[in-house]
Amino acid sequence: MSNANIKNSIYYNIFYNVMYIVLIILAVLDRAMMNKERTMLMVWVIIIVGIFFVLDWFFDKIEKDDPRLVSRFKFFEVVAVGILEIVYPDDCIVVYGLCIFNVILAIDFIIQEYDFDETSISLKKIVIGVLFLCTISGDYIGNNENIWLLYSVVKTLSILVVLSIVTYIVNQNIEFKHEMSMLRMQLSDIEDSNEELHRYQEKVKQVNEEINFQKINLSKAYSELEEANVEIASQTEVMRFMSSTFDIQKCLNIMADAVMQVKKPKLCAIYIDKNVYYNKTETCIIKTDYSSMLRRLKKEISYIYDDVEKTIKHSTIIEDEMLRKYKFVGDTNINTMAVIPMKEGKKIYGMMLVASDKKEFFEKGLNYYKTCMVEFGVSIKSTRLYLKMEDMARKDGLTGIFNRLYFNELFKATAKNAVSKNTPLSVALFDIDKFKLVNDTYGHLAGDEVIKRVASLDQKYAELYDGYACRYGGEEFLLVFPNKTHDEVLPILEEMHNEIKSTPVEFEDYVINVNVSIGLSSYPDICNDTNMLVSRADKAMYYSKRNGRGRLVLDSEMIDEAGKKE
Repeated sequence: MSNANIKNSIYYNIFYNVMYIVLIILAVLDRAMMNKERTMLMVWVIIIVGIFFVLDWFFDKIEKDDPRLVSRFKFFEVVAVGILEIVYPDDCIVVYGLCIFNVILAIDFIIQEYDFDETSISLKKIVIGVLFLCTISGDYIGNNENIWLLYSVVKTLSILVVLSIVTYIVNQNIEFKHEMSMLRMQLSDIEDSNEELHRYQEKVKQVNEEINFQKINLSKAYSELEEANVEIASQTEVMRFMSSTFDIQKCLNIMADAVMQVKKPKLCAIYIDKNVYYNKTETCIIKTDYSSMLRRLKKEISYIYDDVEKTIKHSTIIEDEMLRKYKFVGDTNINTMAVIPMKEGKKIYGMMLVASDKKEFFEKGLNYYKTCMVEFGVSIKSTRLYLKMEDMARKDGLTGIFNRLYFNELFKATAKNAVSKNTPLSVALFDIDKFKLVNDTYGHLAGDEVIKRVASLDQKYAELYDGYACRYGGEEFLLVFPNKTHDEVLPILEEMHNEIKSTPVEFEDYVINVNVSIGLSSYPDICNDTNMLVSRADKAMYYSKRNGRGRLVLDSEMIDEAGKKE
């Protein structure tokens, strides 16, 4: 029950309580002032009023649960008050109090069930009218005609008042119901409109969510497309560069720089094993901002490669505790690392290490790096083929050392460098002694074996002491030492000469002893013109030939004097 209903119920009860009390007071006063013989009537009034006082309180509590029962109670209350009117003398004020109270009870009885139909209301009106007429008729017996006439007028007016009030209340109730019905219809329309608006709002909200979701997906797709375009542009640039050069070192630098710029890792390291593209030593490129990690990785990378070659056959992402076994990581904040082997067929020839401080760094996979590996693999094959062809063009087919054509090109650059930097340059030319006799005695195949043996020793000492070897023609060989004086070269040539003499060539059933005549000249302490170095060494070698063979002769003025005498 609302606060307003509670308040109305309280006022309603107070009003009836007051009326009951007034009736009791009127009965008491009537007995005290008019006639003591009315004591019994006073007692009955008090008893009946008290009973209805209690019952009215009780039925007020059950009104919500059973309004029909309350209506019946009101009817009996009207009848009881009407009987009191009849039995009470008309010459006292109590009768008029009962009359007024009965009018109020009659109105309450009729409107008690105002929610019922109009037929029910009409029947109640008839019942009340009959009761009131019965009261008038009953009061007529034993009463003074003048008093009865006055009472009848009052009662008739009371009936008219009751009917007028009830009619007014009923009409107001009908109008109220009509207004309530209209309001309910309007409320229903408003609720329908609100529901439709709510559904529309839900649809708009759903559409907005879908649009926002599509925006997010579109933004993500655009970001991924932009990233893919950057990667493709980077790979295209790397591929273009790799196809334009055979310098593997530069290709590795370009590839590592591209990875650092596009993916922005904390480390990119590339390692290539030796003898992959005619490289005699391992090749290593390391790009990182951690100087401490750079130093450690330079020392460890060959061991890491050995481990990769043995245990890691496919691209692998290493994280957490597995990463800590690599000492080069140290105290850096590296959290993840990809190890990408470089393969040719099933053979691993190198690797790429890419590391980052972000755990989700490789969540999009390793395709970019693998594509770089594919492009580099093509470059490796192209470079190897090119170097093989270049090597074939530069080297002597029989011995594998530089031929005379390439020597002329190489020596020109070496001599130019020595002159521009004022550094020493030494040239030794030597010839196999009595080589024609070897061919005539043992055959040309044996002669080829002798030439290959001398050429191999020529190459051996060139590599040991930072020089280069060349087959100058037939059985003649050159050994060039940039940045070395004749004093530094003489012991090297003596060592080589002794090894040639002490290492016979075994061919079929023959053991062939070999000796050579060697001439040496050097710039600038002996010969001040680099263009004359080979011819000066040639003269010194021929001086050895004419003076007993098997000797090492240093270029000098004595050789020129000996030539003039001849």
